Amino acid sequence: NVDFSFNPGAGADDTIWSIALSSDGTVIAGGQFETFNHYPRTYVARLDSSGNVDLAFDTSDLELDGIVRTVALQNDGKIMIGGEFTTVNGVPRSHIARLNTDGSLDTSFNPGLGANDTVYKVLVQPDGHILVAGAFTQFHTAIHHGLTRLQASGALDPSFNPGIGANDVVYTAFF
Repeated sequence: NVDFSFNPGAGADDTIWSIALSSDGTVIAGGQFETFNHYPRTYVARLDSSGNVDLAFDTSDLELDGIVRTVALQNDGKIMIGGEFTTVNGVPRSHIARLNTDGSLDTSFNPGLGANDTVYKVLVQPDGHILVAGAFTQFHTAIHHGLTRLQASGALDPSFNPGIGANDVVYTAFF
């Protein structure tokens, strides 16, 4: 059934590649849009449970040099993003970053050199680890083809060993 109480207005001005739903009904959208319902929102927007753009989550000044392909919510409300970008607000964040609850870059999340190619999927596991899938062949300084796992800090999880990884791009994952 269609929920007519959820009305995103004009919606995004371009493609939405990923959405995440929080337990309170808040929706995070990521993609290649620059506005959402006519509000400036650079590649990431948060909507309340009725579909209205959340003005407290302001990404209009967020400078990403590439689109967002995936979004995921952490238990603390912070937002993981992955995609085709290599910098966020001039800070090197190669294809993966974390945003604070207000939409600003969380500089406490440090993925080192990050991925060397597009991240297509980010999943936050119940234990806080972050599963990352994509077109990369290297993450930070390790050879990880298409799949790796991070600690909540952004560091590679040394207990996760996928060998060299997949023999092609990994577009999605689930647990």
